[in-house]
Amino acid sequence: MAEDAASEAADVYGNVIAVRKGDENRPGIQKLTQVMQSPEVKNNEKYAGAVVPTF
Repeated sequence: MAEDAASEAADVYGNVIAVRKGDENRPGIQKLTQVMQSPEVKNNEKYAGAVVPTF
């Protein structure tokens, strides 16, 4: 079952990248953030609208 992209749940619930204070500048964290916010991830159509980028 997929959530509609225009639903309240799509607006309210999201995934975050959370790290310990002081780790935000680690190279691996920076790379993960860069990859997760890339156009390739944003434009991914694998889940047919069930996953909606919010960035």
